[in-house]
Order: sequence, then structure tokens, then C-alpha cells
Amino acid sequence: MHDPSDPFDLDFTNFEPLPTVTPAQATRFTAAVEVGSSQLKATGFFVTIPRRNTNPPVTSRKPLILIIDDDATVREVLAIYLEVDGYETRSAGNRDEIMRELKRPPLPDLILCDVVMPDVDGFDLLNKFRQSNALKNIPVVMLTGRSEKKDIMKGLSLGAVGYITKPAKLGVVEAAVRQLLR
Repeated sequence: MHDPSDPFDLDFTNFEPLPTVTPAQATRFTAAVEVGSSQLKATGFFVTIPRRNTNPPVTSRKPLILIIDDDATVREVLAIYLEVDGYETRSAGNRDEIMRELKRPPLPDLILCDVVMPDVDGFDLLNKFRQSNALKNIPVVMLTGRSEKKDIMKGLSLGAVGYITKPAKLGVVEAAVRQLLR
């Protein structure tokens, strides 16, 4: 049941309309998509100027990354690799797990999010993140096999800061994460 007072209740029965893209934003997104499409083909990832996480920084801990993917193997491999690289990770494979992980402090410093999942669409999830006061400033990178220009445009208009295409090389994930969290 939806609780409007819960800042982490990602109610998927009541969506705010998609944000209106201004002509200036459309021009910026189109240019970013052109660059991003080329970069995706060349490197496997694309990162825009990062959305700044305005949650208070905690310097006594490693940066925390939330990995959202319905494939348990993908989550496990990414978690191991990122932890070896000096990050703390948490993972979620469905809507209930996502809710649980977001309610568990601290909030993540970065979210890697799949698009195609059985019980939640990654773009819908990103839209809900951007509507939440508690989550709207956390950088989100889409980790997906969907890398057509229209998908990149949709992600950018919803507030994604980048894309990593699947199947992703671990070094590609590391490069994107490092670029966003340095």
C-alpha cells in the first residue's frame, strides 16, 4: 500500500507526468546523445556531467554503490569487482529489494540500474527517483542492453547521468564509476 509520507515509497500506480523538456534541454540532450552514441560504440559506456549528490558526504566510509539488476550473477560479479576496487556495494533484483535497500542508511552515492526487469522498468524507476526529494540528486547510470539513441534520450530526459551497455566489461564499469565518484 502506498504511503505518501514515506519518501522512499516508490508507488508505481501513480506517476507524475514525464518532465517537460525545454527546447534548450532538447538541443543539449540531442548533442549528448550524438556524443554518447559514438562513445558507447567505442568504449561501452557514456557518462555526462554528473548529477551532484547533495546528501551530506560521509568521509569515514567508502563510496556506496547500489546495483539494481534482475540477474543475480550480474549483481554478484559487479559487487565483487567494485568492492575489490574500493567501493562498498549493495544490490537489489526486484522492486521490494530496491525499496528495502533505499530505506537502509546510508543512501547510495551512485546507482547502477538495469532497464529491463520483470517487475519494474528501469526508466520508470529513474522517473520515480527524480520525483523523490530524498533520492533525486543521487547519480544514476543505466546498465542496459538498450543503447539506441531513443533510449539514451529517454534516460537523459529522466535524469540519468550515463549508460553502460551490456554485456559490460568490468573495466568499463570501473571507468564509468570512477569518472562519477572521483
